[in-house]
Amino acid sequence: MARHQASERKGEPMKRIAIVVALIAVATLVAAQDEGSAPPASMGGRVSTLAAVTSEDRTVPNSIPFCPTKSCLYYAGDFDSSYSGANAVCDFNNGVSDCALWVAVKPSKAARVTGVNFNVFNSTSSVGVNPTPVTFLKNVIAGVGGSPICTKTTGGNAIMKLYQSGISPIYSYYVRKLNVACSLPKGKLAWVNLQPTYSDGETWGYVPDIPITGVKNHIGWRTVYDDSYVNYDGLKWVETHNGVCGGLGCDAFSVALNGTQK
Repeated sequence: MARHQASERKGEPMKRIAIVVALIAVATLVAAQDEGSAPPASMGGRVSTLAAVTSEDRTVPNSIPFCPTKSCLYYAGDFDSSYSGANAVCDFNNGVSDCALWVAVKPSKAARVTGVNFNVFNSTSSVGVNPTPVTFLKNVIAGVGGSPICTKTTGGNAIMKLYQSGISPIYSYYVRKLNVACSLPKGKLAWVNLQPTYSDGETWGYVPDIPITGVKNHIGWRTVYDDSYVNYDGLKWVETHNGVCGGLGCDAFSVALNGTQK
C-alpha cells in the first residue's frame, strides 16, 4: 500500500546504512563543533522537541514569503515537530565540512524555475557567502550521482529570514532570482540542491523533513517521497530515509520552487 496518495515513491529502498546515531540534540552538535569534529549528517529523533512550533507561529499558504501565489510552482510543506519521524539532514559548506542535500521533485507541467528556497535549522541567523550555489540534476542513482540539467550557473544571491519560531527556529534560505533560470521537463524527476556556504569552518545547517501524511501548507506538484540523497564529506549519494536517517523520517524535505509553467 502506498504511504501517501499524493506522492511518488521509489520501488525498492536501498539497504540501510548504519551511519548516524539517532537521538542527537542541537547541543551535541554545537559541542561537536567546539571539539573540532564534524556534525553528523542527520539530526536524529530529538529534532521534534528542539523545534517545537505553536499554531500561532505557522503561516498560511497565501502568505508564505518564499513561495508567493503568482510564482509558486511547488512547496513540499511545513516541518511538523509532532510527527514521530521528525528529522533533518545536513546541507551546508563551511570550508571544513561539506554537505549537499539533493531533493527530488517531479513537475506536473513543464516549468522554468527562477527561484529556490530551502528551509533550514541553522547555527547562525546570518546569510552565508553570496552568490549561493543552486544546482539541478537528472538521472540520479544511489552511490553514483547524476548529470546537470542546466549546464550554466544557476545560483544567485540568497536572503535568510525567520519562518517558524520555536526552541530551535527554522529559517527560510531563499534565492529569489537565479542568475540563470532552469527549465524542467514535465513528468521527469529532477534533483535540486541549494547549499548555504560559509567561510568560518564552523557554521552548520540542516533541512527539516515533512510528514508522510497531514502535511501543512503543501502547494503545487505532488511530493516525491524516498528519493532524495546526500553527499557528506566521504559519503556519496546516500539515500536519506533508509540511509543517513536510518528509517526515521527524511522521506521528503521542506523546500520550495518558484517560476512559471506551461
